[in-house]
Amino acid sequence: MRLACLPVTSAGARAEHMAPPTQGDASQGAVDAYDRKLAYVRMRDRRLFAEATIEDGYGREYTYDRPYRYQARFDAAEERAQAKDAGLWGGCSNTDTCTDGGSTSRWGR
Repeated sequence: MRLACLPVTSAGARAEHMAPPTQGDASQGAVDAYDRKLAYVRMRDRRLFAEATIEDGYGREYTYDRPYRYQARFDAAEERAQAKDAGLWGGCSNTDTCTDGGSTSRWGR
């Protein structure tokens, strides 16, 4: 996707609204294959950071290997984002050619 066609946001701006604690997921390990901590982060308003990011159209639900705790919620958040053309879902029309650095693809639903 062509990043210029997306609204600009800052993860840092969102990060200022985050408050501990993080929450692990018993269905997943504590760290990934690269030894990065895996946890859900809640913002001060108690919403899940990942869910809010997906619903605003700045992320997608992705299941790597096994189902996880909030998978259905994240999937529903993505569907809501698509329905309201939020973020990446409204950034490029089906006829635009969007690029993500080196690769080029037709962006569509």
